[in-house]
Amino acid sequence: EFEAALPSVRRGYERWRTRPDSQWHWPFRLQLAESLLELNRVDEARPLLGAAPAPPDLESRRLALCAYLECRLRHYPEARGYLDRAAALAGTRFPALSARIELTRGMIHQSQDEYAEAEQSFRRTLGTAANSGSFMEFYALLDLGVNDLKQYRYDEAVAWLERSRAAAVRLKARRAEAIAAGNLGIAYQFTGDSERSLKLLN
Repeated sequence: EFEAALPSVRRGYERWRTRPDSQWHWPFRLQLAESLLELNRVDEARPLLGAAPAPPDLESRRLALCAYLECRLRHYPEARGYLDRAAALAGTRFPALSARIELTRGMIHQSQDEYAEAEQSFRRTLGTAANSGSFMEFYALLDLGVNDLKQYRYDEAVAWLERSRAAAVRLKARRAEAIAAGNLGIAYQFTGDSERSLKLLN
């Protein structure tokens, strides 16, 4: 998980921090920024994203992470601007990055109650990440479930959230599993299955 990986990622970045021309500087820098964002440590992540690197694949990843940061802060116009720039640079060459861009775009739509658009973005992410055993797959399944939960489509939400919890178990990611289980417990509560709900929420 991101918490467990943070010390080794930080050590890797510190090793190359003063050598921005090294091939390892930006990969470690962006990985550290991503880990911090996933842990909601936005203030620590922001300085790591402050300067534009090259080559284009790293710059598009930086822009995608800038979008994610702004989305976390609910600065949606700024986030959309970063996403459009990231998508233009990424094109179709980097499927995993395109999935990250679509996931963040879906988060923005969902935060603004644009549920149909959010579902389209999350499905596009899942189309790339399905059966990959990645956190991207987990997040796409989770967000599809939450999207249905917000629209009172509880049976559909349960189906997505069960899959997201299974993905978290395969990843051996306890924090992710707890997030999926919490949302799943709420969904089961609304379907009238109190026994399953209590088991998941306790």
